[in-house]
Amino acid sequence: MLSAFVLRLLSLVTIGCASAAGIDSFNVSEYSYGDTSWTAMFESILKVLVASAPVVAGTVFIAGAFFFAISSGKEDMASRGKSLMIDALVGYAVVVAALGIVKVTAYMIWGHSG
Repeated sequence: MLSAFVLRLLSLVTIGCASAAGIDSFNVSEYSYGDTSWTAMFESILKVLVASAPVVAGTVFIAGAFFFAISSGKEDMASRGKSLMIDALVGYAVVVAALGIVKVTAYMIWGHSG
């Protein structure tokens, strides 16, 4: 039940932050195959993923802090909260590193970093 609450909270926060960031302006007809190049489509997908990564990582981190705070001496709950917080930080670090790799690869292939 608590994990369902966390998932519901995650979806609400992610959708709210995504629309606040202007991601809701994605128009399918604007990005059809004939109108744009593969690099433009790739950059659009990458922008959406990178914009949602801090929101997801932050929400998971806050959920882990919540689990840790309400553990009240229960070691399994405290360790679950700690692991969620560590996993959120590691996940965000992986996203940032992957973004760096993609940017370097795009620069090597297409000659610009977007």
